[in-house]
Amino acid sequence: FTAGSLGLLIGAAVLELKRAQSVSICIMLTLMLPSGFFIQNIPVWLSWISYLSYITYTFDALKFIQLKGRVPECPPGNDACSLLSSSQFDTLGPQIGILLLMLVVFRAGVYVSLRWAAKSK
Repeated sequence: FTAGSLGLLIGAAVLELKRAQSVSICIMLTLMLPSGFFIQNIPVWLSWISYLSYITYTFDALKFIQLKGRVPECPPGNDACSLLSSSQFDTLGPQIGILLLMLVVFRAGVYVSLRWAAKSK
């Protein structure tokens, strides 16, 4: 639902199809790369983007659901276990709460964008 809300926001803010496609590709790649699925070691000056990415919180929530109580013991220095150790397995609440907050913010942005576009015409 959060990804759909982001798509609605882009579509409402950019009313031309070609521009909306370009903007959505740039935004999706920007959110996808630092989410921790493709790249594990992000430069420090770029790591703040992962906090804005809904993909990060979705990926953490899915790791929590799938691996709760099933995380194997990893020997020190094993790079294959770095994906499991990067996650927080304490609770699921913060990830779901942040995703719901993003959903509300994106939907509010859609409303404001459509309201602003209707007034300008």
